[in-house]
Amino acid sequence: MADMFRLEIFVEDTKLGKVKRALAGLAHIVKDQPVVNARKAPNGELKEETNGNLLGMFAAYLKKQHITKISPLDVRHFLTSVGRSAKSYSYLLNQAKKAKMVRRIGKSNSYKVVS
Repeated sequence: MADMFRLEIFVEDTKLGKVKRALAGLAHIVKDQPVVNARKAPNGELKEETNGNLLGMFAAYLKKQHITKISPLDVRHFLTSVGRSAKSYSYLLNQAKKAKMVRRIGKSNSYKVVS
């Protein structure tokens, strides 16, 4: 039996097709998965944008997108964009409220971004 190795590579989205074609027939490609919470540093290395916890990623998302008011639907979209279940939106909202990142607007279903 031949030895097999697992490779983990990071590819820019514009080069993904070329890499998959180059590996076709040579490797078993299990799945493609977008990388969240990563950016390319000036020296070419991958760096984390936040510490990797969900609340930190959510805070960075709100700041980067200049969002001042959110709804549960917005939180669901964020969660699916980072590969999490949209059903956990209430957990994330509660964590954001405890961290005083957001504040509910009256009795509505909207939240104001505080920090």
